[in-house]
Amino acid sequence: MASARNLGLKGVEETAQNQVRMQCVPDNRKDDQNDEKKYVPVKQRTREQTEKMLLSSDPEQIREALWSAAYYDPDWRWVQGQCLYYLTHSDLWVRRNAATCLGLLAVFHNKLDVEVVVPALERAAQETEVKPFAEDSLADIRHSMKLQ
Repeated sequence: MASARNLGLKGVEETAQNQVRMQCVPDNRKDDQNDEKKYVPVKQRTREQTEKMLLSSDPEQIREALWSAAYYDPDWRWVQGQCLYYLTHSDLWVRRNAATCLGLLAVFHNKLDVEVVVPALERAAQETEVKPFAEDSLADIRHSMKLQ
């Protein structure tokens, strides 16, 4: 099992099981149309920091805020609302990460407004570039929430 120490990640928060929490982000080392992904640790932030980042016009700040909220914010309803809002953002990676974070809510909190979230993810899945992310979250939701 990977730990922050054996991954060479200094100052990274680890879970009680000594697992590093990671998020998928676009690999910006290449051109802007790149679909390559890399994984980076999720930083824990306060609600105030998260809200400030969500109000930013910087897609990277928004993505990081969504991940931090999904992993660490105790108010799953607030996080759900933010993810649903950003599911229609103009930036592709913000939409992808909003979809993913909805699935994480089901996995981490085992709570979700299924009647609202499932149709929103199904609509998001109609966009080819978001479809795999939305479908993964739908599978996580169905499994975690024990839906048919």
